[in-house]
Amino acid sequence: MTLKYDPLLCICKLKHDIRVESKVDIAKEEIRTCIGADPEIIPSFPLLIKKEPLISKLHDKILHRIMRLLYLGKAHGFVVRTFAIKDLKKLANRATYLREFYGILQIPKHEVTQLVDELGYKGNTIELQKTEDFIEISPNIQIFNQELNENYYLSTLTFIPCQTILEYSSEVLKLPYVTFTRQFTNIHERINVMEKGVIKGLNELFNHLNHEFYRMPWLGLFKEHIGDYVDWAFSDFRTWGLHFIHKHEGKADPWLARSALNLLEVNEGCTVLDPFCGSGSFIADAPLMNINAYGVDINPLSTLIARVKCNLYDLPLSELKETTLKIYDKVLGAALPINKTKLQQSMKDLNVREKATFNRKIKAFEKILLIKDVIDACAKNDLVRDFLYTILSRSIIEIAEKKKINNPLENFLSDFIHFYLLAYATQQALHKLNIEIKGKCNIITGDSHNIRELLKYKKVDGIVCSPPYFDALDYVGFSMIPISLLGLHDDAKKLYEDTIGSKGRVASLDKEGISTLPKSSQLLIDELLKHGRERKAQVVLKYLFDMRDCLNEFFNIVNQGSRIIFVVGKYHHWKFGVHDMEVDGAQVLIDLGESIGLVLENELSHNISKIEAGKRIKEESIIIWKKDNIPSKRNPERSLNIVKFYREDSKIKGLDAWIWDLTS
Repeated sequence: MTLKYDPLLCICKLKHDIRVESKVDIAKEEIRTCIGADPEIIPSFPLLIKKEPLISKLHDKILHRIMRLLYLGKAHGFVVRTFAIKDLKKLANRATYLREFYGILQIPKHEVTQLVDELGYKGNTIELQKTEDFIEISPNIQIFNQELNENYYLSTLTFIPCQTILEYSSEVLKLPYVTFTRQFTNIHERINVMEKGVIKGLNELFNHLNHEFYRMPWLGLFKEHIGDYVDWAFSDFRTWGLHFIHKHEGKADPWLARSALNLLEVNEGCTVLDPFCGSGSFIADAPLMNINAYGVDINPLSTLIARVKCNLYDLPLSELKETTLKIYDKVLGAALPINKTKLQQSMKDLNVREKATFNRKIKAFEKILLIKDVIDACAKNDLVRDFLYTILSRSIIEIAEKKKINNPLENFLSDFIHFYLLAYATQQALHKLNIEIKGKCNIITGDSHNIRELLKYKKVDGIVCSPPYFDALDYVGFSMIPISLLGLHDDAKKLYEDTIGSKGRVASLDKEGISTLPKSSQLLIDELLKHGRERKAQVVLKYLFDMRDCLNEFFNIVNQGSRIIFVVGKYHHWKFGVHDMEVDGAQVLIDLGESIGLVLENELSHNISKIEAGKRIKEESIIIWKKDNIPSKRNPERSLNIVKFYREDSKIKGLDAWIWDLTS
């Protein structure tokens, strides 16, 4: 039986902690991909209430909820005027930047039962007869019915997106019954108490969100509620799940990565690929959206982290906890022998600086190797071993970078407890939301030049990634000591040379090869040679050839009509004496993509906040190609003006210190 209702309005409220306004435009695209209609940007919800006669009919309880915790930027949110219930359910599962959204509809009174059945309601049907009060359909969906006339309700469906719930779930680790547990000296008992604290915190969290308890934290003692510990107006909620389990060069913002996955516009059950997956940020949320994913990277430490991050939902937590406690007891309780030969073998591929660090902290690394040997002996499950290796690698990097070295075993255990509890909170929250994870991630260590062979010539429905970017970052150097100690690769030099964008291997400057590249690539090489940077030109040329070869592989493995999305730094800078060379790197890649048959469908800009950027690239481009016969949005003029030179003027400070040098 078809459900009958009149969709009137869907109001989407942005999260209040968005740092840069370019994310508003990305959020708009994300809503469009989920609902299939163009959302209108609403600068001010009070103005919307003033202009829309329908909204003035809403009950004060609804208006109060809509007006809480608004984003103080260029827009409070969006309005969509046509939608289906199934689209709202999809948006609830996929939205990244929305705190809440509200589907307002006119519905015959006798259809309400069928409506809530479609949304998964398992409560008492008598409850549905209540009006002017919120009825909980599921932990993140509520319905509010008010009389419109004798035959119809004006119903408001309130959705809190799954992503928002999971972000808030990480906050339960701040609660006293999770944090203040040092009195339990027995580590087994302590972790059990913390698990119970997480469950108690999640119960409070869902009650808190559904009843709109937005109390601010206060300074008094004897705090009891989650609202006393979490500052809903200013907290940064992006540390959920395992996104920050390990540092990684070029790691994407989890919000942006999730948005890019949505922009592929693939359905549940489809398969996507990240051919430069790094630590797995771009596909970590694919299983949650019931999308299957492949991740490929040449760096074995990267794929180790990605396997853990992307398979969070499949982690056997009970086995993980028991294995770790067994390892802790074994390392703590016995003087186990240290394999000196293995320790020396770990050093063979390190450079002079890395060897000096290794020798200076040899005692700590001996303990690390001991923990690794015990992990190998105790961990029977591959995913359990990968999780523990990732935590151990985190400890290795901390030892290498810090002057003061704490007890490696205690560091390992402390990091394990934190990320174990994050994984535990995430799995428990999903259980409360009744979400079944159907998507699977397969992480492969390999070279993306051979992507078809690595995937056994299977086709994919979309590709999303943040590719290596010229020679901007050393994607391997940071990981050499962990790779060596954990025995992840036996030829570090080859690994470095095979990494796209590395300076370890260069291309010869044959004019015939250069002439096969797009005009923008040729202009870039010419400018580098003109300024005497032959070595730099060779490195960049090797990068351009590599990227073209990879793009050609991607073109052949993606289905017709599918999208390929690259998230890249828009501009790249090189310093030539007093001159600064600014390259429109996004356009160089756009032209490379079009040269092998892809069509530019769209390009979005994303500004990186100063807090997130540090010394990194400040602006990113989201390049969206399509394997299809559609008109290209590429700007040929931009391809001819990809390089600008600036000179430093010591008399001027700040942003104006770079002045266009017409003589360059």
